[in-house]
Parts: sequence; structure tokens; C-alpha cells
Amino acid sequence: MSVSEHVVEVYVPYTVAYVPKGCRNARTETFATSTSAIIRAPEPSEAQIAFWLNSCKLNRPHIPQTGRHEIVLYDGCFWWPFNPRNDQRSPYRDVGEQRPIEENFTADELLTTLRTKGRDPLGLETEHYWGRQIYGRGRRPDEVRELQEDGRELQIAMAQRRMSHLMIWNGRAYAKGGEPVYFQHCLGSPGCSDECMASIGADRSIEPTAGGLPSDIGRNEYAQSAFARGWFQRADQYGLAKSRRSDVSKYVSRVADYIEVVMPETIKLNPQEVRLDALFRAVCRGLLKSIDPRLERLRQTFVEVGHEYLRPTEVSRARYSALMEFQGRMDRDDLFRCAGEKLRDAYENVCEFAATMEASGGNFTLSEEDDWALGTLVGS
Repeated sequence: MSVSEHVVEVYVPYTVAYVPKGCRNARTETFATSTSAIIRAPEPSEAQIAFWLNSCKLNRPHIPQTGRHEIVLYDGCFWWPFNPRNDQRSPYRDVGEQRPIEENFTADELLTTLRTKGRDPLGLETEHYWGRQIYGRGRRPDEVRELQEDGRELQIAMAQRRMSHLMIWNGRAYAKGGEPVYFQHCLGSPGCSDECMASIGADRSIEPTAGGLPSDIGRNEYAQSAFARGWFQRADQYGLAKSRRSDVSKYVSRVADYIEVVMPETIKLNPQEVRLDALFRAVCRGLLKSIDPRLERLRQTFVEVGHEYLRPTEVSRARYSALMEFQGRMDRDDLFRCAGEKLRDAYENVCEFAATMEASGGNFTLSEEDDWALGTLVGS
């Protein structure tokens, strides 16, 4: 273990399904254990602030309120302030929570909640709402008639994986995120939108929490619909983002988000890749929720492609090919009318994206301005 790491004890809840000795009926109970895990803890000089996020928001759900938050660069990754209260699933948002939602976790608060059996910052409860309070129901039985399922080792592995996405630095808690961007967010009123800030994601996984993230870091999940439509801009394109506001918000912003770029050399956004991944997530999730037997082959294709470990360019090609297969099946087999609302929305976005890619000759490295211009030409 290096000097930039700490060993911490982590409380791990898990479930066991078993048939007690002398009984016939199975029961499922929740128990708890603890495990040692490593958390990054670099010295102040080992990490650098790459961006400042400035916001002056109205009281809107799932979004941090007024404040200034730093995005830290360490070990080649971006680290966002850790605040599970911003996760849409989190009961930290309950009315009974005394602490303001905009306050991020301190290092001490994170370490304390990790080792206690109160609320669960790692989101280890897979069958319940994220962060719900649970407690072990006493000691595990020594003798059982039949052990049907034991989630202990699986939960310990998940805890270790999610701890690798956390960091403490300068007395504050952080979680691994992605490059910050502006995205166009609909504010509820018809035709009213404004630019907001979000992370493009720590990686390209279909379900970021399954991939190791403890919660919705940097509102990546919140911005997925905008990513799928191509409604986002780089951190240094505030003027472009501002020009995309709706007429209602054109002169007086209701959000007033602004990204202060400290390290411009860290901006490496590939907008086509971000949009492709958002579309792939949307279709994959829609297919998995659908029970239409005609979509079974597509479901298998998307699951296989989503779990392949390939080079970035190969991932993009494989996902784009899967999206084209999805588009063809929807056109050929007249599945559009039978598909759910989310799949229909995804299909329309895939069609627009495919037209843009065709106009660009299949280039996955278009600049944001070129992507927008091609999309405008295709739609005209």
C-alpha cells in the first residue's frame, strides 16, 4: 500500500436465503459483516483542481443548489465532490434529513458512514432503494437444512470495487467521474430550456453503479437524455451552450451554470462517443425491460456487446453496429408501434444519429461544431 492510500473498515450488508434445520420453508434474512478496503488519500500536492463548477440554481430536484465545487485531477482521472444526497434514489433527500442537500461529504463523514451500519454510502443493497437503512437480524444460524443463496462474498467484492471509485483529499470526499460538460436541460415549462452541468461519466459502462460507481456521480444519469440527443457542449464552450438556450431563457438564465476551466489541456471530449454511449444505454435498457419475444435476439446482441472488453475504437464500432441492427429491425419488422415509449424515443434519436454519421462518413471524432452542423443539414 502506498502513502497515498488508507485502509478503512467497511460495513457490508448481505442477504442469505436458506431453509432452517427442522423446517421445510425457506426464508431470506439480512445480515452484516465488515471488510477492510483501500481508499485513495493523496497528499494536497499530488492532485490538482482542473475545473470549478459555479451555479446559482433555483430549488429544482436532483440538482445541487447554489455553490462552487471543484473537479480534481488525480492519477489521470477526474474526481467529483461526493454527495449521495444528489442521487435520485437516495433517502438522504428525505425531508427528515437535517443537512442541506448542497453540502458535499467531508472526509471524516465518509469514513464514519462507511464503517457504521446506518445509511449506506456505497449503495450495496441491490434489492432495495439505494441507501435504505438495514440491520443484521442477529447471528447467522450455525446449522441449516439447505443453503440456497449466500450474498456475502458477492457484496464484499462489490464493496471493494466501489471503494476503488472513492477518494479523500484536503479533508473532503470525492468520487471518480468524467469530464464536465454543459447540457441543455428542459426546465418544465413548454419550450423552456437552459444550460446545466454534468459529468460525461467515469467510464462507458451501461449501468455505472454496476460498473463500480456508488451513485449518480456528477449527474451523469440525469443528463443521459440530453446526451442521446446531442444537446451538450464542452466545458470551454460556454458561449455555444448559452446560444442553445430556449428563447424564454435566452437573456435571463434561470440556472446560471458556469464551468471555470483551470486546466484546458485536460479537455478531450469526443461528442460522438458520448452520444453513442447514451443511445446504446437507452436502447439496451429499453430492450431489457421489454417482454416482446421478437426482440430476444436484439436483447442478446446488446448484452453481449455491452459486456465486451475492447479497445475504445472497437467499442464504438461494435455499439454503432448494434444500434444499426436495432434500427433495421424496428423498420423492417414494424416494431415501432408495439415498442414502449422509451424505446420509441431511443429509435428516433438513433435514426437522427445514423443520418449524422452517414453524412460524416462514419467518423467518430467529429468536433462538436461539425456534429451540430451536420445534424442541421440532415434535418433540413
